[in-house]
Amino acid sequence: GGTAGAGPPIGGAGAVELAGSPHLRGLTGLDLSGHELGGFGTAAFAYAYAWPGLRRLDLRANGIPPAAVAALAANPRLRSL
Repeated sequence: GGTAGAGPPIGGAGAVELAGSPHLRGLTGLDLSGHELGGFGTAAFAYAYAWPGLRRLDLRANGIPPAAVAALAANPRLRSL
């Protein structure tokens, strides 16, 4: 396991790529605060199923709209966060 974060903003398109990556299955924490994800990028994580060990996902300061927050909350695999 491990935690990833920091670096330049990845934006919505980068979030889609990251959320779908099979190479991050062992990740336990991810800090994407301030990465300019918006609703599009946040939705990618709401529907991602590749990270069974994820226990911490920091999405602060990303301009996340209420619909994307609801999608995150509805994903049963993310309830342990």
